[in-house]
Amino acid sequence: MVMEQFLAAKAAVESLNQGIEMLKTFEEVKDANNSATLRFDLNRKILEAQQYALEAQREQLNQQTRISELEQEIAHLKSWENFKEDYSLEEVSKGTYLYVSKENFSPEIWLCPNCFERAAKSILQANGAGVQTYYHSFKCPNCQETYNVSRHTRPGNWKQTKPT
Repeated sequence: MVMEQFLAAKAAVESLNQGIEMLKTFEEVKDANNSATLRFDLNRKILEAQQYALEAQREQLNQQTRISELEQEIAHLKSWENFKEDYSLEEVSKGTYLYVSKENFSPEIWLCPNCFERAAKSILQANGAGVQTYYHSFKCPNCQETYNVSRHTRPGNWKQTKPT
């Protein structure tokens, strides 16, 4: 991209230099016919130089936009990495693994492992009792995945009822 900008700037300078040379020749020529042709060529070179300059500006703007997007993405990834360090994947009920805060937050929340792996924070929501109330169902509002947890296990007490 830098090479493209350099080439566009070089082409603009070359067009302007050619225009200057034509202008010098224009001063030397007294013939009306040659003068009109030189004027036309000079205007064409000036337009070319303007087009190259506009193209270079457009490319520079595109690069600045892309840099800004990448900086935002880096900031988001750094923020996610910091957030991610505060959670661990735990078996909260037999066969059910959820992301749980390493800190003792109140109220404790469970995060969807599917969304968590895609760098998204999605808090599981109680979805009612399961078949014959052997378990409680929690649903991710983002990916719609359902997780079944022992009816005795709830956020905040899962460590006491954790299977051995």
